Amino acid sequence: MDANHNRSIEFDELVVALAPIMNEQALLNQEQLLDVFKSFNRDGNGYISAAELARSMAHMGQPPSSVSSPR
Repeated sequence: MDANHNRSIEFDELVVALAPIMNEQALLNQEQLLDVFKSFNRDGNGYISAAELARSMAHMGQPPSSVSSPR
């Protein structure tokens, strides 16, 4: 997901990561996706840190082990 390996996820990286898993009936428009990005980006700095991603995923019921750490 972190295409440029800066240990943060920018909005465009989130779009690319989510696009393959969205089915035709659940397609999100860009405004809705931006809302999702903002909810993950808790500190509002424009990036989703690993900690923010882990917290958000845990809140959605995904165990922290399902979030891969940067290499």
